[in-house]
Amino acid sequence: DVLRSHPDLAFYISPPQSSSRLLGVARILYVWARLNQGVKYVQGMNELAGVVFFVLAQSSDWLGGLGLPPGPASSSSAHPHVHPMCEALAYSLTGALLTLNIDVYTSGLDGSATGVAGRVQVVDDLVALHDPALHAHLSNLSLSPSYYLLRWVTTLLSREFTMPDVVSLWDGMLSAADAGRWISYVSACMVMRVRAGLLSSDFQEAMETLQSYPQGEDVDAIVRGARGLYRLERAVADRMRE
Repeated sequence: DVLRSHPDLAFYISPPQSSSRLLGVARILYVWARLNQGVKYVQGMNELAGVVFFVLAQSSDWLGGLGLPPGPASSSSAHPHVHPMCEALAYSLTGALLTLNIDVYTSGLDGSATGVAGRVQVVDDLVALHDPALHAHLSNLSLSPSYYLLRWVTTLLSREFTMPDVVSLWDGMLSAADAGRWISYVSACMVMRVRAGLLSSDFQEAMETLQSYPQGEDVDAIVRGARGLYRLERAVADRMRE
């Protein structure tokens, strides 16, 4: 899985440094899995670790946040041109992300509301509520939401967008009160964002659209839509409590 992480990034595919960087991602996941035997490694974790390691490797500005003086990039054979503390911090932050999404990776919770099946169902319910015509069309095609949502949920959408857009989406996720719910709102908006194409598609075409999400979609518009769903849901909940 690690070898297939972010094949669009020169950081991970351009020799000679690419091999050492992929090994860094593998070490992060190996140590985490060894220390979390109840979960271990689950496919999709490599994408999260790959994003974190890449982002940290782009700059050493984060050293100030740790109370450390800025230092030069490493010239060691382990990670040339990457700060020597980058892998250690990437391990820590990846662990925090995995903990945030831990129920999705826990097989014993697959059928629970917070497990992977529950997360998929939340997105499907949101689409059914806010765009019943589109939901009915996809249902008539017998296109199960799990066909595309399993990857979206387990990778936190890191395979669907370019790296700058992924970072932007994750900023919103990490600032949300409920990160899992935030990803559900964004995922529902992603489906509804391409409704015109989906409504005119057969099963195969719809599958291709959702499994290879169209590049160039306005991520800011998707985020605004997700915030709108959140505000609407909160307003309804507040009204019901009155």
